[in-house]
Amino acid sequence: PDGSPHAITPEQWQRTTLFMHDIYRNLVETNPEATMLLMAASPEDISVKERLSAIAEGGDRLYYLDLEPHLAHLSADDRRMPWDGHWSPAVHSAAARAILEWLPTPE
Repeated sequence: PDGSPHAITPEQWQRTTLFMHDIYRNLVETNPEATMLLMAASPEDISVKERLSAIAEGGDRLYYLDLEPHLAHLSADDRRMPWDGHWSPAVHSAAARAILEWLPTPE
């Protein structure tokens, strides 16, 4: 739909939104103090960022963590494993650092 090789249809985004809200609702029912964090598999995709940000607006403790600023120092080739397109170790490391920075500091 938007020309991206991994783009999904508006209907698929609607189903994804419903699934994410169901998961969040079940999580909070199980643990009322739980927090759910959303991250994009392709953080550079603006459409995905906008959609996940919108999904995150559906819960008090449902958040979207934008990884793109944490990956800016990595080239496109350094972000993916060449044989299957999954995140490279450098992206996993950057995501872990982003989560640590996002977490509140204990007092």
